[in-house]
Amino acid sequence: MNIQRHLFLLCLVMLLCSINACEDGNLPCPPMQVGSYDTNNIGDPYSIEELRIIGNCLYASVSYSGGCAEHDFELRWNGVYAYSEPPMAMLALWHNDPDDPCDGIMEQELLFDMSALGISETQELLLRIEPSDSTLVYTN
Repeated sequence: MNIQRHLFLLCLVMLLCSINACEDGNLPCPPMQVGSYDTNNIGDPYSIEELRIIGNCLYASVSYSGGCAEHDFELRWNGVYAYSEPPMAMLALWHNDPDDPCDGIMEQELLFDMSALGISETQELLLRIEPSDSTLVYTN
């Protein structure tokens, strides 16, 4: 029990350090992928529990079925802005379940560097992240 508690505290400290690094501009989080992506394609099933912007990073808390294999997530953007005021970018949080045979409910916290969106310090950008119904406001 004590080992689990220490391991949990260590993971929490590492996440908080990553979040602080994002706020400071030191981005240890993986970059979003920019390419010819279908932003409606989210890959394998999962649920978004929470989304928020921290500095230049997107923080996402997700849950999915699994537990026997490592799952991959990518933040994808097709490089297109919607014509709106302020402009909007449609992003997809894509999930790869490598045929994980387990059925445990797994929770994971993710961070993604969004500096590829290339907005200036005075600009505002709306973000729609599939499969979430929420819209986030991103300012640099």
